[in-house]
Amino acid sequence: MLGNIGFGVLGLAALLGLAWLFSCNRRQVDW
Repeated sequence: MLGNIGFGVLGLAALLGLAWLFSCNRRQVDW
């Protein structure tokens, strides 16, 4: 149970980090 919750939190954090990096890159690079 605890492993599942930890895995979910890790996945959520990874998704948030990816989205943040993507937005930062988009702001930096002028498409």
